[in-house]
Amino acid sequence: MSSLLRTISVLLVITGTSLALKCYDDNTENNVKPTKTIECDRKFCSKSVLVKDKDTTLNSYRCDNMDRCQNEGCYVEQYGVVVCCCSKDFCNSSSKISAIFAVVPVILLKLLA
Repeated sequence: MSSLLRTISVLLVITGTSLALKCYDDNTENNVKPTKTIECDRKFCSKSVLVKDKDTTLNSYRCDNMDRCQNEGCYVEQYGVVVCCCSKDFCNSSSKISAIFAVVPVILLKLLA
């Protein structure tokens, strides 16, 4: 009986691990892709972008462990940081998100100018 319980426990752990959301967990500059990954126990991965100057964009890829994400999509935080939230494995480096980051700072600069 204890062998059966052990087997069931191992299967539950393996299943739980494979169901966890997988996110990139890295900091990069400009168009450099993230390489580090993490298993996320939250509902969302996030990517934050700050345009530092005309030549430098800072990117932060995370599991949403600070509960900044309420649903999928992008929003602008204080100081012009653009945060995009998504809920599929490794979605926080998608080209759709990158395209949004390219457009939003330009719009913000136009509005603030």
